[in-house]
Amino acid sequence: MKTKLLLGVVLLAILVGIAIWRRPDNTPPGALPRTNATSDEGIRKAAGKGNREVGMPPQREPINIPKMLQIEREREIERGKDQWRTPIEFYGKVVDELNQPLPGAEVTLGCNDLSISGHSTYKTNTDGTGSFSIRDISGKTLTVSVAKPGYYTSKLDRTGFFYAGKNENFVPSPNNPVIYHLWKKGATEPLIVLRGGYNVPGEGKQYSLPRDGTPTEIDLASGRKTAPGQGNLVIECFVDDAVTQRGAKFDWSCRLTVPKGGILLSTNEFDFIALESGYTPSAEIEARASDENWQRSLTRKYFLHLPDGHYARMIFSINAWENPFCEIEAFVNPSGSRNLEYDPNKSTPAH
Repeated sequence: MKTKLLLGVVLLAILVGIAIWRRPDNTPPGALPRTNATSDEGIRKAAGKGNREVGMPPQREPINIPKMLQIEREREIERGKDQWRTPIEFYGKVVDELNQPLPGAEVTLGCNDLSISGHSTYKTNTDGTGSFSIRDISGKTLTVSVAKPGYYTSKLDRTGFFYAGKNENFVPSPNNPVIYHLWKKGATEPLIVLRGGYNVPGEGKQYSLPRDGTPTEIDLASGRKTAPGQGNLVIECFVDDAVTQRGAKFDWSCRLTVPKGGILLSTNEFDFIALESGYTPSAEIEARASDENWQRSLTRKYFLHLPDGHYARMIFSINAWENPFCEIEAFVNPSGSRNLEYDPNKSTPAH
C-alpha cells in the first residue's frame, strides 16, 4: 500500500514538472516561442518575434540620399566661408618718378569678406617714409590703389592679392613691402588727341586692316583714312593665309611707317618728351608661331616725327586674326614742341 502511494506521488511530481516546462514564459533563452503557425510565413514571424525578444537590433532605416547631399552642401558652404575668414595684413610703399618715398599719398584698400555687402573698403595715407599698412582684418582677396593730386598713377603695379583659394597665396612681409609708383605731372600743352572716344582715356580708335599687306594710310590730325600718299602713318599687316582653326598659332607681322619722317619705340610708361634723334623710317612688330610667348595681339608705344616737323606720341594695339584690326590713341603737338603731355581742358579732338 505504501509502495503504491509513493509511486503516485512521484508520478504527480513528474506531471507537474512537465506542465511547468511547457509554459511560453519559461521558454529557454535563444529558443523560438511555440506557435500554431505551420506555414513558412508563420515560421518567419515567429523567428522575428524571437529575435526581438532576445534583444536583437532593429532593422536600419533606408538611406536618405537627398538629406545626405544637403548636409554635404552645407559643409561645403562652410568650408568656402572659411576662406573669407582668412586673416589679412599688407605692407606697401609709394615712391615718385625718382624712386624717392612719397608721403601723403592716398591709399584705398578693398577686401572681399563676410560683411553684409560682401566687400569692405579701407582708406589710409602714406607716412613720412612713403609707407602704409593694414592689419587685423579678414577676407579672401585684397585690392590696393594709390593716388595723389598732381601725380599720374602707374598701371604697371600690382593691385590684386589672393590670401586664400589659390595654390600659392600672397604672403605679406613688413621687410619687403609692395612698391607703388606715382609720376609727378609736368607742364602741359594743348594737343590734338586721337581716340575712339575723345573723353575716354585708353580707348583707341579702331581701323580694319587687310591681311595681305595692302597699306592703310591714316592722317593722325584728323583720324581719317586717306588716299595713298596722303597719310602721315602707313600700316601694313601680314597674316599667314594657312590659318584655318581658331586658337591655332600662326605667323603674322605689322610694319608701321612714317613717310618723310620717323618712328621711335618708347619704353617708359610716362614718356612725354619726344627725343630729338634716333628715329627710323619704319618699325616692325612680328610674331612667329614657333615663339614660346606667342600672342595674336600686342601693344606698343612710339614717338613719331611727322613729315611736317611736328612731334607725336602713339599707343598702337593690333589684333591679328582672320579680320585684323588696330587701335590707335595718339597725341600730336601742333606747336612743334617736343612736349607731349596734354592739357585735357585745352586739347582738341582729331577732326
